Amino acid sequence: MSDQVDVRNLDAVRDARAAIAEYRENARRALAEAAADAERSVRFIVDELRMRWEQERRRQERQLNHLKSELARAELQAQGQGGMVSVREEKARVERCRRAIEHATHKLARIRHWSAMLERELGMFKGQTQNLGRLVEGDLKRAEAELALTERRLGGDAFAAGADRGGHAALLGG
Repeated sequence: MSDQVDVRNLDAVRDARAAIAEYRENARRALAEAAADAERSVRFIVDELRMRWEQERRRQERQLNHLKSELARAELQAQGQGGMVSVREEKARVERCRRAIEHATHKLARIRHWSAMLERELGMFKGQTQNLGRLVEGDLKRAEAELALTERRLGGDAFAAGADRGGHAALLGG
């Protein structure tokens, strides 16, 4: 396969250079948005969800203390009436509240477990997107520079005579 290309249309070179510049900017923006989206998602799980479940657990713990007080009052009342009053409903509310605390505690444990992994994965993802960004930026800037050189050469009629003054592969096939 030959390294030579037959380029005779200056407008096509300009259009290609403009398209590469636009693509480079779009790729840069897309990579930055992907990294920001990943960061927001991890922050939501690691920070916001953790805070929500901590608040829920504290709220349920306060509720449990209140329900235990109600149960103790109901038991005293039941003893005073010779055991004729049932405290079954109060006990059920206490048990439901304990289960809600266990559920919140379990959620917090899962968030702690996955947070460490998510932070590691986020760091790797950001590193990879930065590497890809540098690669895209460098390669596409070089392509733009090559096309700019070609544009200058075509504009100066250097290729009309078949000359290659820049030390690059001839862009005319012949």
